[in-house]
Amino acid sequence: MVHIPDILADSEYKQLEAAKLGRWRTMIGVPLLREGTPIGALTLTRSVVRPFTDKQIELLTTFADQAVIAIENVRLFDEVQGRTR
Repeated sequence: MVHIPDILADSEYKQLEAAKLGRWRTMIGVPLLREGTPIGALTLTRSVVRPFTDKQIELLTTFADQAVIAIENVRLFDEVQGRTR
């Protein structure tokens, strides 16, 4: 998980032009992990400096976990469909 409370104040953030164009100041990214391997990410941004709360981070992490389960279920369904055709 990456949580940047203020992008413009973070010296390690390298996509300042994108942040300015998108008008975001606060950002959080949570990986979608399938068996420990990243398959994507969920990213949220805010146009104001307002860090995400622990509860919001927990909710986003739970949502990411559920998204991975849904993606995996579709993959398995497609695999079974392919075998039964």
